[in-house]
Amino acid sequence: MSISSIGRLGLDLEFDLENDLEVDDNGDFHIITLVFADTGNEAVFEGRTSFEDVISNLLDFYRDDSSTLSGSGAGQLHAIASRMSRHVEDLRSLATHLEGELGPEDYDDLTFGNTL
Repeated sequence: MSISSIGRLGLDLEFDLENDLEVDDNGDFHIITLVFADTGNEAVFEGRTSFEDVISNLLDFYRDDSSTLSGSGAGQLHAIASRMSRHVEDLRSLATHLEGELGPEDYDDLTFGNTL
């Protein structure tokens, strides 16, 4: 039996992706990816990825990949760690504001994601 190609079929799909972070009741930290069809506000797909697995895989990649021994891997890891540190401060600042420990005047002076 053989199968032959008769032609090509094209399909245009429009969708939106949204990524969120969540710590569940068990303390597990997840990256959540939601896919929305162009026609609605209800997610048609939700995927969960363990943040710890992402970090573990990243560390394993740079630890095991012989091409990163030139220092580019170290630079990339330092850059990732630096960006993550900045965002940690943003998250803590906003959480403190939401807890009512900062006044609105303090919040207005916060610039999220722009610290160098």
